[in-house]
Amino acid sequence: MGKKKDKVQAPGKFPKTKKLEKEFKGKWSNWLKTKTTFDLLPGKMIGWDGVMVVSKALEKNNCITSIDFSHNNMGDMGAKYLAQGIKVNTSIMILNISCNGIGDGGGLALSGALLVNRTLTDLNALGNLLTCTSAQAMGNVLRINQELCKINLSWNKIGHRGAKSLSSAMQRHPFFTLDLGGQGSLGDEGATHICEAWQKWGNKEIHTTLCLWHNDIGKGGAAALAGLLQDKELIVDLNVSWNSLGSDGLGKLSVALLTGKTCLKFLNLAHNIIGDTGASDFAKVLEISIPTLEKVNLSNNDIGDVGAEAIAKGMMKNTTLRHLDLSHNKISAAVAQPLADMIADSKTLVTLQLQRNSFSDDAKTLLSEAMRRSEPANRDPRSNVPTQLRVNYGATDDENPYTDYIQKAGGGGLIPTSSPAHDDDQERSRKGSA
Repeated sequence: MGKKKDKVQAPGKFPKTKKLEKEFKGKWSNWLKTKTTFDLLPGKMIGWDGVMVVSKALEKNNCITSIDFSHNNMGDMGAKYLAQGIKVNTSIMILNISCNGIGDGGGLALSGALLVNRTLTDLNALGNLLTCTSAQAMGNVLRINQELCKINLSWNKIGHRGAKSLSSAMQRHPFFTLDLGGQGSLGDEGATHICEAWQKWGNKEIHTTLCLWHNDIGKGGAAALAGLLQDKELIVDLNVSWNSLGSDGLGKLSVALLTGKTCLKFLNLAHNIIGDTGASDFAKVLEISIPTLEKVNLSNNDIGDVGAEAIAKGMMKNTTLRHLDLSHNKISAAVAQPLADMIADSKTLVTLQLQRNSFSDDAKTLLSEAMRRSEPANRDPRSNVPTQLRVNYGATDDENPYTDYIQKAGGGGLIPTSSPAHDDDQERSRKGSA
């Protein structure tokens, strides 16, 4: 039989013997020279030995600028081999090692490599097992390596000590952005460290998005966030969903927004148990119409009829908000009329999410009629095309949940199958923003 044709092996299980390792290394080296972006590896579960083969090929590669190792079960051993490749490689600018079971052993090895590497600018290490030990090492890297400008450490375990080390690095390197969403452990102390660093060294051109979702932040952290919002016109997109701000914490944020100058455009407060008291406080913010504020998410917050009515009254005076999410609360048919008045009179609102509340059939009909009375207005600043207000008040998030009620009210086709505003917030909660 003839000799088998030499070809590039697809990512998969890699042999561990010295002989075959050398053979695979050569094939990968030649093949990678023809690529600039390598995105064939995510989810292949190549393990530490597969990462070893690719990493050794990267040592002599100067073509690849972006590589994605996400979901490959590399662990600490694979991260150490990758660190060796990164230390030598001079072309990779974007590296994704998310969801790989990497702990502090791998985190320290990668940090050591980044003390040498001056090419990498974007590191995504989301969903690993890194603790404050790795975060402190990464903080030291940032003080020295100012080429590294974007780090995603969401869904790790860095805690408030790690947050302190990373935040203090801003004094030496005020040009990097950091995503710490989903830690579950920053708490008020970690949030305070971050806010204080942003107040001292935040850059208006760079530090516009702050993602602190799912971090056990209470009223102490809310006070730090309020100070940041009140004292510095910096944040455009703030995501503090899935925390424990409560009514007291939201009250502090509301006061800051009422009394300070802000450039805030997107605000995600979902899952913060603010209740009617917090909703009533925030209604005052809606009433003053912050010029830049376009989207607010108040879903899953135990808001009842009292809070919903206060928000509806505040929105009657609002002239800027375009997207409002009140889904998954405890709003009943008792406040259908105030909500209907808000819908009918609004000149700027584009999407309103009310699903997963407790509306009767009559209340749904009333809301549909209000939506029909709402005249299309030029609600999109990017175009002159009139935009019709879209309201989702269904019992579920399913496609076209209440078509019958739309038709009965004579407003067919006005409720979307899904809301872009709602979808964006759900995606950001899963990932942590971008």
